[in-house]
Amino acid sequence: GWGLRVDFRSGLDTLATVKAWPVPSWKIFLATLLPEVCLVSLLASLAVLVQALASGTFAAVSLLVLAGIPLLALLWFALDNACFLLAPVRFTPGQGGTMQHTGRQMVMVFLRSLVLALLAGAAVGLGFVVAHLAGETGWANPLPLALGIATGLLLLGLFVVSLIAFGGWTLRRFDVARAI
Repeated sequence: GWGLRVDFRSGLDTLATVKAWPVPSWKIFLATLLPEVCLVSLLASLAVLVQALASGTFAAVSLLVLAGIPLLALLWFALDNACFLLAPVRFTPGQGGTMQHTGRQMVMVFLRSLVLALLAGAAVGLGFVVAHLAGETGWANPLPLALGIATGLLLLGLFVVSLIAFGGWTLRRFDVARAI
């Protein structure tokens, strides 16, 4: 997703016009991210399908992984763009102090990865707890596993909605005049 740059990270010059649109900022935030999320989700889903079919391990678990890919992609891009709108940096070729920007970018990647791991870990952990409380799971009784997965995906969905609202807030508070 870093190479695509079809989101707010490449659109600092057009952000003044975008902010003037009579549309709620969370809708603008979501609409800006959706093409990138769809493309990355499609490519990741194709990779999972090819791997599962090539190894002969295509099962219900593969379908569950496929169901989580768009949520995780949207979660990552929403987090990435919200962080960018909080502290934007415009990189220009040949710019002095490039090492400062590299260090800043590494710290931001680490923090975003940590937040994503915490959110995904909370969803997976809650899913495991629900599956464990629902009873013993296995081939004969897949209901507890399905309840756990559904609970985890629901929590991921709530995290995505929260991050889109947060991204809308960061877009609304973004001052084009102060952008670097």
